[in-house]
Amino acid sequence: LHTQAQLRMFTGSYVGDGVDDRLISGIGFQPDMVIVKQKDASNEAQIRLSNMPDGYSKQMVGTTVMYLDRIQSFDPDGFVVGINNDVNAVGKTYIYMAFQTGSRFAVGSFIGDGTAGRAVDGIGFQPDLVYLIPANYQRVSFKTPTMPAANASSFGGDFTLDNSIVSLDADGFSVGS
Repeated sequence: LHTQAQLRMFTGSYVGDGVDDRLISGIGFQPDMVIVKQKDASNEAQIRLSNMPDGYSKQMVGTTVMYLDRIQSFDPDGFVVGINNDVNAVGKTYIYMAFQTGSRFAVGSFIGDGTAGRAVDGIGFQPDLVYLIPANYQRVSFKTPTMPAANASSFGGDFTLDNSIVSLDADGFSVGS
């Protein structure tokens, strides 16, 4: 019998100090995903996953590539941010969510091949939410079970992304071309 640990999530806030390699600690576990957003500002939320290249994270809005110097790495009790104003401007308050994989939360990757309806499976459950975070200039998209078939949405606007995440399946999800 194989038992997976339960999903762990922690939310919190910190005040930026402008110091590079700043450790945000005290969450009680090493995260696999962190989202950081400056409170009361128009800057965009940043996301980092445990399988991203060292030092990189991605802006959740717009058509950007992965950036350095934002959410840089994960620590056994938190995460490290750089000096970029998106995550560490002096005197600005930031809110964050940290997640650790578990029985209903997984982090993975795949290389696109342009095949419509391609299954990304093997996660062990049918997801209720999928984020698709491209490394290139494409938008971060997400899909929930209540969204119309073959549609996903993006953050920061009224964007419906057809042919991105096309379905949530029994053991994963399917993507378009």
